[in-house]
Amino acid sequence: MFESMQKELLSLAEYLQRITVYEDLYGDSKEMQRLFFNSYTNIIHFWHRTHEECKLKGTSLNYLMVSSIDGHAGLATLGRSMSSSALREMNSIISAINSVSVSISEQASLCQGQKDKQEYIEARTERKLQSEWREKQSVSNYREDHSLPVQIVLTADLNLVGLCKQIRDHLTPPDDVARPNLLRHESNLRYLQPETCLWLIQESCYTTWCGSRSEARLFCLSGPSGYGKSILTSFAIRDLESKGAAVAYYFCQFSQPCEDPTEILHLLALQLFNAYFSHRLPLDQEFGYRILQSRKPEHVQDLIDDLVFRLLSEGGVYFFIDGLDEAIPTSISPVLVFLNDLRKKWATQEVRY
Repeated sequence: MFESMQKELLSLAEYLQRITVYEDLYGDSKEMQRLFFNSYTNIIHFWHRTHEECKLKGTSLNYLMVSSIDGHAGLATLGRSMSSSALREMNSIISAINSVSVSISEQASLCQGQKDKQEYIEARTERKLQSEWREKQSVSNYREDHSLPVQIVLTADLNLVGLCKQIRDHLTPPDDVARPNLLRHESNLRYLQPETCLWLIQESCYTTWCGSRSEARLFCLSGPSGYGKSILTSFAIRDLESKGAAVAYYFCQFSQPCEDPTEILHLLALQLFNAYFSHRLPLDQEFGYRILQSRKPEHVQDLIDDLVFRLLSEGGVYFFIDGLDEAIPTSISPVLVFLNDLRKKWATQEVRY
């Protein structure tokens, strides 16, 4: 009993913080509201029962909490002196708290799935319109930069748009890989609060990593689950893209695992190609058709290597892999090995991870 109560006391603050976050995110759900009510009721019941036992044994609740940290004597004494009926009741309360906690986590996954689906439906049309506008704008800029003769503008535009569409269709991985990755990044940016994460761009280790003359090609950000690492990742991606850098990223997720490393490489190649096209760099048919032939893993790796080379002078190239603890080792390891080899190859250029 002592160990159970000690565990509950030490984890209660973290539990309260977690369900508060869930309440902010999914408080509109009727089912979640019911679970929150049950959870808070159980927590109050737990503290009330503990307080009553303390009064019966002549122990203050403050002393009990201090003793649980400084030697556990108070809890040990209380646990040994409680009656069997009180022990059963306390165990029942603890069991109810754990049960509701599991239900909240499961319901949160369902709520997030419903939100992602709705957001995807709403964003799909908007992204399609934006994509069409960017393609037209990029073609227009490309034409102006390369001074195409007026008499062949229409043919060149149509060929360029068609070639870009073929390339994007070829590089785009299955929807269960590409969509969750984009949704996670967009969701992170929506939840990013004003004036937060700004400390990152003031950290010397980060600014050194971003610097054009930095020898530090690898930047590792670690921390406990739920501390905002993914939010920081999306913040850094947006910050670097705003400075003209080419950025490719992948968010590993328990809920959306990817078992094929080639699909992750395709996703990174697609993002680099989009950056390449947005920078209005030359896109001839030979290069385009070579991209369309990249099917095997080694071909996709060669394509990424080529795109990195072509993008180096446009503000640097950055790769972000978030949530390694949520990845399938057999799928993410080949990607990390390849990126590390790429980092070594371009050690004197602006390639960052």
